[in-house]
Amino acid sequence: MTLQLLELNDNGVALGGEDGVLLTSAGFALAKEKEVLLGNEARAQSRLHPNQSHSRYWQDLSLEPLPSGRLPNENLRHSADLAHAHLQAIAEQSGGEPRDVVLIVPSRFSRQQLGILLVIAKKTPLRVVSLVDSALLAAASAPAEGATVVVQQQLHQTLISLVEWQGGRLKVEASVALPSTGSENVIDALMQFSTELFIEQCRFNPQHDAPTEQLLYNALPDWLR
Repeated sequence: MTLQLLELNDNGVALGGEDGVLLTSAGFALAKEKEVLLGNEARAQSRLHPNQSHSRYWQDLSLEPLPSGRLPNENLRHSADLAHAHLQAIAEQSGGEPRDVVLIVPSRFSRQQLGILLVIAKKTPLRVVSLVDSALLAAASAPAEGATVVVQQQLHQTLISLVEWQGGRLKVEASVALPSTGSENVIDALMQFSTELFIEQCRFNPQHDAPTEQLLYNALPDWLR
């Protein structure tokens, strides 16, 4: 069986293997009363239903109950349930059959979060054979001397990790999270800037109504690329 890699960066949870990246799924969940939308589909409706939209469940992975009003679906209780649903959706989108995966996890994940991750993964077709620090993997090709700084942008923060070679082995010496510097913060700033230009040039506020706000939000990533 071919081994696959699953990188848990909520900017885009990526599953891949020998043939490259198979799918990328944004770390968004939209919890409705009778269904849960996940990934890119949930992101594309996040501004239409802001009270039911969740995008911090990977960053804040825990068993702490979330407010019941934000989780109208009785099968969802906390961020771990949302993360499990996301893993299950990724497994189904990529074929649904059992497969061995290496989980590539953020440097800032605590031992408790890693434990929760392994438990919820067991309830999916994804069989975890190993955990790898994402900063460590990113620096693996660096020269075997000195230090490497790895910068990784997530949805709501940026992680900066210091990786060093010690005795022939790579080690993450330190990892710092910079809040409010993620891709969503960039999008929010561009949303505000674009809105000001619309009002100035067209006397039109695209954020006045949720549908037009969602259209602008959905368009910005392609404009950035």
